[in-house]
Amino acid sequence: ANKTFEKALVYLHKMPRIWMDYCEFLMSQKLITRTRKTLDNALKALPVTQHDRIWKLYKRFADFSGILQVGMSIYERYLKYDPTLREDYVEYLIKQHSFGK
Repeated sequence: ANKTFEKALVYLHKMPRIWMDYCEFLMSQKLITRTRKTLDNALKALPVTQHDRIWKLYKRFADFSGILQVGMSIYERYLKYDPTLREDYVEYLIKQHSFGK
């Protein structure tokens, strides 16, 4: 099934729904690195006007990964995209019991 998504993205790489479905499918398989790389590729392939959809999933992935450093780097990158959403990062750190690190 992963190969099917990858083949679809060769031709439909501007379709955020396919990227999102594929990333959710990868998350269900607990493929952390592959999911992160696929989310990065989605942000590269899609126009900035559609990044909001990917960032919602990427933030959910930060929680899902369970790896503090991965989550922090995702949120730090997210703040470069939209610095007004610092509160999301603070909430993440509080949930991870890492505020002040």
